Amino acid sequence: MIGKPRHSLTLLASAIAMTFSQQTLAEPETPAQDEEEVEHIVVTASRRAEHLAEIPGTVQVLGREQLLEQAQPGQGLGDVLAMLIPSLGVSTETRTSASQTMRGRNVLVLIDGVPQNDNRDVSRHYDNLSLSHVERIEVISGASAVYGSGGTGGIINIITRRNRGESLAFDVRSGGSINTESSGDGGDLGFAHGATGREGAFDFYFGFGFESRQSAFDAEGRQIAPEPAQTSLSDTETSDMLLKVGFEPNDLQRMEFHFSRYQNEQDSEYGPNYGGPGVPVLLRRESVPVEAVAGLQLDDQPYTERQAMSVQYRHDDVAGQRLHALAYAREREFRFFPFPQQLIPGNASSIVVNQSTSYADVAGVKLALDGEPIQHWRLVYGIDYDRDEGRQRARGYDPMAFLISGGLQYLPIGGEYDYGPDVRTDKLGLFMQNHWQMTEALALRTGIRHEQVEVEVSDSVPVLETFAHGLGVIPRITPLPGAELDYRENLYNLGAVYAIDASQQWFVNYSEGFELPDTARLLRNAIAPNSLTLFIPGVRGGTVVAESELEAVKVESTEIGWRWRGDDSRLHVTAFQNRSSKTPVFNADYSVDILDQEKRIEGIESGFDAYLDQNWSLGGSAAYTRGETRDESSGDWLSLSAFEVSPMKATVYLGYQQSGYWQTRIQALHVGDYDAANRDNPREAAIDGYTVYDWLTEIELPAGALTINIRNLLNEQYQTVYSQWAQNIYGDFVGIPANGRSVALLYTLRY
Repeated sequence: MIGKPRHSLTLLASAIAMTFSQQTLAEPETPAQDEEEVEHIVVTASRRAEHLAEIPGTVQVLGREQLLEQAQPGQGLGDVLAMLIPSLGVSTETRTSASQTMRGRNVLVLIDGVPQNDNRDVSRHYDNLSLSHVERIEVISGASAVYGSGGTGGIINIITRRNRGESLAFDVRSGGSINTESSGDGGDLGFAHGATGREGAFDFYFGFGFESRQSAFDAEGRQIAPEPAQTSLSDTETSDMLLKVGFEPNDLQRMEFHFSRYQNEQDSEYGPNYGGPGVPVLLRRESVPVEAVAGLQLDDQPYTERQAMSVQYRHDDVAGQRLHALAYAREREFRFFPFPQQLIPGNASSIVVNQSTSYADVAGVKLALDGEPIQHWRLVYGIDYDRDEGRQRARGYDPMAFLISGGLQYLPIGGEYDYGPDVRTDKLGLFMQNHWQMTEALALRTGIRHEQVEVEVSDSVPVLETFAHGLGVIPRITPLPGAELDYRENLYNLGAVYAIDASQQWFVNYSEGFELPDTARLLRNAIAPNSLTLFIPGVRGGTVVAESELEAVKVESTEIGWRWRGDDSRLHVTAFQNRSSKTPVFNADYSVDILDQEKRIEGIESGFDAYLDQNWSLGGSAAYTRGETRDESSGDWLSLSAFEVSPMKATVYLGYQQSGYWQTRIQALHVGDYDAANRDNPREAAIDGYTVYDWLTEIELPAGALTINIRNLLNEQYQTVYSQWAQNIYGDFVGIPANGRSVALLYTLRY
């Protein structure tokens, strides 16, 4: 167990003073040049480097300076991306990214081209890497299959840092943040250091970081309770490192080795408020204050561990083509907070308390060739293979100790048990993308991907069997037999770009994407046809895995847009829609079904940035999405919940800078009300919107730079969209408020 840190202003000052001890300062970077470079080159759209103006779709590139401007201790990758990507759902302020959809669909996250999504999707896509290691992030909105399954809403490719020609260079960033409404117990500390160098044909980058978060407080000064459904980030320590070693024997070839490790562990003395002994908030759905309660007794607290390695090889002339090969392996573990469930609503004797840990081991290879067979025709084609082995285990806790202590004491009982079947997924994909320059102004893009997927589901003991047998409801356990499932899918894309002039283009695009069902999650609550639990009132019929309708969800996406880039400004507007014939449904008993019913989503997104003169800048973004699914029984179209379709989101900023001296920025995030799903179904949550302001300032010093950030400037009291949705699903004890105002102080030095 890690010790719980105790921070103070003295510690904060010491952390900053430590970094001032460095004596040497390198030449300052030129962010404008870096942003210009990444703005015109992107890799992920078609798995080859190309100009943004050539891509028939909505593409965004976030440079390192743009990301670091938003970063501070207590702000994770998901928080920053939600502010900068128009169509991405707002931050949850917890570990989960489940409600951070893009265009109402799931996002495929890559790190240096390596997929991070697992078949057992625990939605921790941004809880795996520190922003200090990121060079840039490429975002492609809309369905895409160029990297296989998962990208039905878009792709976010995180490009990590590497040597850029420096013989030897270092950078350090250190500081902390204090919650202005806390009693001195709410603050975060962070430290990150990077080193890069080159000697002959070899180069390297090595970075490591550490972050410690204390308890969080809302705008009214109340300590925010732990979030038991998806776990929170308060009272945690995070450490991570990244090593990249490159070898370039000549101008045509490069090989690069990547190793990274990320660990986050919680050690809290506080638990959620279940209303005291007897947990009335759970048994009787009583309303209680959403607050942290001291006295938590839990030895095995939530944690995240991730380890990854990869080898990339590039050759720029293989029979006139560029070869890119990638081999990778990664593993991750994630432990949840214990969560209570009732087999019989309102019956204390039927409560079970369990805590699960999810594991995934993934390995794969990717091979791509791109070239220009004839003038004006560019071709990229290749093959991908990926194996994903996932499993989830759980352990139980004494329900009487839980009830008597009001949800604060967790005494382990029994051993581990299955929390869904083990699932092995093998994916093989063949793809081809073509780019034709039809005329000087018109370009056409076509592509196809063929995907073959084999899923092996192991025999398992369903969770209900374990619970019912443990409570003495059934005399014996009936395992659920496994099976092998196969999927075959052809996916197509067709798009065009028309250049009105050198600075603006129209584009239209049709693309298909697909995602595999979360097999382990869907079968967690399934039971065998001969199970004795079928005699329990309310239990549904048995499942034969081999005959189950666990089909992949195919999404057809269409968009039309316009973009313009001038010398001092840029603007884009895109209208989109996507459709599928399958709809995941979250049930009251925490199970998930894939229903054979249509789902349609449409919306519009836009963004602009402008330099008003040499000092002032103005910009913002807006995204509006609405979605519906057709009810199987009535045939009516019903609005989707805010968990799937993010409410209207808008951002705006006003910046001022004195080059070489200082820069400041006021920014606002507005989230609109959303009650469409509640009007169609009163059991769905009605979402209250909110507006939050931040003030970000950086001051250049003789050595380095000082950053002063104020988050939630006006100290707004609100709940995130995810928190409001979760409160409606699970109860008051999950509906935590958002963080109140905080002040961060950081020092950055490059030498």
